[in-house]
Amino acid sequence: MKVLAFRLFIGIAMCSWGVAATAQDASWEELTAEIRTFYQRAEFDHAIEVAQHALRAAEREFGSKSLQAAQSLADLSTLYRVVGREAEARTSLKRARTIREKHGLMDMPGGLHREIIMDEAVLELQR
Repeated sequence: MKVLAFRLFIGIAMCSWGVAATAQDASWEELTAEIRTFYQRAEFDHAIEVAQHALRAAEREFGSKSLQAAQSLADLSTLYRVVGREAEARTSLKRARTIREKHGLMDMPGGLHREIIMDEAVLELQR
């Protein structure tokens, strides 16, 4: 039993480490694509972890007030909302909107947020 528990622990740790190591080395664009993959698989915890890395990459590569950072924040907001972390979702979305407004863009963030709104609209039309 102890051997099975240890193997399970090592397997989970290796998977988690693999996601973190990949995220550390990847560009913002690669991380953003990876977020969508995890989202489509309903692996929301992994998607959130990668989205957090994507935000740091966007801030590092483009600046903390960049549109890429705003998209990463919007993605995080959407993912937080999906898993019921409403306070974090609101905070991330507010930051995303502030950045977009400073760029003279509309209130609506891009990324997963837009995709989910479109998905919800399609589902509503199908009813």
